[in-house]
Amino acid sequence: MHINLVQFYDWFDLHSLPLPVAPVGDSLQVSNTWTDIGNRLTRKKVIDEYCNLAKDYGMKPLAYMAMNGSDTNQLVHGLSAEMFLYNDNSRNLDHVYKTLDKNNGWGKYSLYNMNWMNSPWQDYIYRQMETVRNNMPFAGWHIDMFGDPGNKYDSNGNELPSSFLGSGIHYFLNKAGNLGWDIGVNSVGEYGLDDIRNSTVPKYLYTEVWDNRKSYNDLFNLVKFLTESRDSNKVKKGVIIAAYMDYDYAKNNAGKYFNTDGIILSDLVIMASGGTHLEMGEHMLCNEYFPNSNLNLPSTIKDNYLPKMYDFFVAFKEIIGLGYQVVGLATIDGGSVDSLQSGKVCGISRGNKNDYLGLSLINLRTTNTEWRDTNANCSVSPAQNIRVTLKLGVTNHDWYYFDLDNLEPQKLNIGGDGVINISSLRYYGFILGVPKK
Repeated sequence: MHINLVQFYDWFDLHSLPLPVAPVGDSLQVSNTWTDIGNRLTRKKVIDEYCNLAKDYGMKPLAYMAMNGSDTNQLVHGLSAEMFLYNDNSRNLDHVYKTLDKNNGWGKYSLYNMNWMNSPWQDYIYRQMETVRNNMPFAGWHIDMFGDPGNKYDSNGNELPSSFLGSGIHYFLNKAGNLGWDIGVNSVGEYGLDDIRNSTVPKYLYTEVWDNRKSYNDLFNLVKFLTESRDSNKVKKGVIIAAYMDYDYAKNNAGKYFNTDGIILSDLVIMASGGTHLEMGEHMLCNEYFPNSNLNLPSTIKDNYLPKMYDFFVAFKEIIGLGYQVVGLATIDGGSVDSLQSGKVCGISRGNKNDYLGLSLINLRTTNTEWRDTNANCSVSPAQNIRVTLKLGVTNHDWYYFDLDNLEPQKLNIGGDGVINISSLRYYGFILGVPKK
């Protein structure tokens, strides 16, 4: 799978006291066990071993923790009234904004929201994560935020518009960055994304995609935008897309299987655009609550297509993952390039500083128009007789073709007209241009 980051989701005891510790003389004694928010038994030793195992394989273990979560709305654990985010200007702790209510039947506690722009709160949760850093072998912090809270209020009754809160995430990140860890933050539905991507603190750009981006072209444009983004120091970051497949189908079909065609198409769109798809852990994700394992992975994906896709896109990372769009590279008869349209064969152009050129061909001949394939009914019809015409680099490059079902490169003999005829395309093909010496 070529994994380099491992997010440890809901590993902690409480949002306001993630690691249960007790003072023993001048030091802290860490508990051996605790329960997570889902009341599951958690063992520190097991987490430590998983973290160290990940490091042994060159992977960085990241501690998941929200930047604005609390298990209580009371003035305990060193929390103060000014740290909370309120629904109104009443300054009443009973009116603290609540994301999760345990009275609805799930959870060890209700989940309340904190004001991430409040300096005392930043200092408080920083100290908590400092304790985690000093006592567990995590290598970074993956920060969650629960998405757009809407217009809220501070403890003085001042209104905090959603746009104001969304433009103030960097204040929290500046504090978190002092931990010396690798930091990333989840922009839920792209909330606060402009503020996050301009910050120099995150090591990667991460967004959880919802109905703000429905079509394959929406997904392509999102990844393209992020891969072309630079922070305030002009540094480009890796792009991670959290996108949960077969979402509605999974809710009512526990024990059944993911839909193969839908999984493959969304993976191809994300990866061919230069991003990576957060989709795998102990199981493939069908829900934002990662322990949800309602759907099973078909063997054709697990044993065939996923390994091929991950191998291929890692192998061509320098062109696809780290490359850029090449405007006017090619045309596709009856299709489109750098604009994805359902029902057609579409191309995504890439190039890099060493003058390599690439064109991903994705078969979107499906009646399904939404990448999530939420009802698990996407079906792809094989495409026949695809005619591609290269417009750039035709004579000063050697050209090769790869098919997802046959990753052995085929040397192409292309005339001056730049025409390539591809007899059949199941899901994906890649045209590679290697500059002649």
